[in-house]
Amino acid sequence: MMVANKALWLALSSWNLVVR
Repeated sequence: MMVANKALWLALSSWNLVVR
């Protein structure tokens, strides 16, 4: 589950960059 959490965080960070 830790891996999924990290993947989610990475996706969120990427989305933040895209939204910006």
